[in-house]
Amino acid sequence: MGDAMALILEQELNETLPYPSGHLGSVLRSRFRCFQLDSIVEILDNYLAVSVSISCEKLRNVRLDFRDWYAHEARHILADEKRTTFCVEDLEGELESLFSRSPLTEPCGLTLELNAIQSGKHAKGERDELTVQRNAAIPRDLRRVIPEPIVVV
Repeated sequence: MGDAMALILEQELNETLPYPSGHLGSVLRSRFRCFQLDSIVEILDNYLAVSVSISCEKLRNVRLDFRDWYAHEARHILADEKRTTFCVEDLEGELESLFSRSPLTEPCGLTLELNAIQSGKHAKGERDELTVQRNAAIPRDLRRVIPEPIVVV
């Protein structure tokens, strides 16, 4: 059969898994190139920059879905590359800058942060800023809290 299996596989892969839309490589060259080496077909993907090998015995299997098989193999290869190529030294000191302690600008001690509280404009005398009034949280009308029941006749 010669390189017939590689040529057919290359043609089918390029037709069914082309470059993503808007990619310039689709005009320049085909995405896949396949070469047969003895009983193995080597698939080179120009878009993902991966190389996948498949045996001719698997290609002869009528039930093989080569698109799904290729997607699974490419995902497996890319996941392995991510695990092996990244290490802590690649961060080049970024962890230290992220987790370094910044100098405290506020004095140490207990602080209370109050949001959405405004001191009165017409205050009598001096008011303590830490005084919190509860009347804003207490509803004045009970009808706002308990709705009227709906009666259906």
